[in-house]
Amino acid sequence: MQAINHLATALVVKKTVPEAPLLPLLLATEAIEFIWVGLNLVGVEFVTLDAPGTHITDMHLTHMPYSHSIVGTILCAALLAMFALWRKGSARVAAALAAAVFSHILLDIAVHEPDIALAPFIGNAKYGTNFIAALPFPELLFETAYGLICWRIFGGSRALLAVFILSFVLAAPSYLPRAWNLGSAFEVSLFPVLILGQILVTLALVFYLAQKSIKGPV
Repeated sequence: MQAINHLATALVVKKTVPEAPLLPLLLATEAIEFIWVGLNLVGVEFVTLDAPGTHITDMHLTHMPYSHSIVGTILCAALLAMFALWRKGSARVAAALAAAVFSHILLDIAVHEPDIALAPFIGNAKYGTNFIAALPFPELLFETAYGLICWRIFGGSRALLAVFILSFVLAAPSYLPRAWNLGSAFEVSLFPVLILGQILVTLALVFYLAQKSIKGPV
């Protein structure tokens, strides 16, 4: 799922729990992705790539039992919630941050290939609907629609809407039918760095534009 559509969840959580700070909510929605990037860079988790490497279905998140396991995500959410409760003293803010973290794995299960483990070292079962592999462009439309619904609920600006649309346009070539051959080849060794860059740029834009729509504490 594109980074902006994970980040979109934070907008709905912010609308629901206004006292929860926006930037930590945005960071929380991508917490396990930051862990994934780090583990890929040190070789603990890895991505594999089929030739020719020009389509989203050529890329497989083959091994990520730590960052993207259900139990691991629950643990990450619980730790962040306890830290927030200690610092803020608010159970609502703690729950909001935990929900933001856990939203990531739920959305990934909804669209990924079966690559989500229950927990490290516990069985071989992996979860995912295979939506992105079976119907890549409809999957991109689905996740973009999710992001736009979140934007609408939040009451975001037209400038923020433009970021959602631009993200869709930039991603679309790699999701269109293979015969169109519009995608650019992935460099598997650089893929985690590219994902990190995408997250950071998108997060900065969403935070900058979303805070302008917020009345009260950001």
